[in-house]
Amino acid sequence: MGILAAENINDHAGHNLWQVNTDYDSYQESSLITETGLEIEK
Repeated sequence: MGILAAENINDHAGHNLWQVNTDYDSYQESSLITETGLEIEK
């Protein structure tokens, strides 16, 4: 996001920073700690 902000300042690019990575749920991974270790759920 920092690069997009810099482009907005330097080049007047007009990037909407509030719309970057708004799909928060798809970036989260669910995990479960078991006796044998950490298991990543898909």
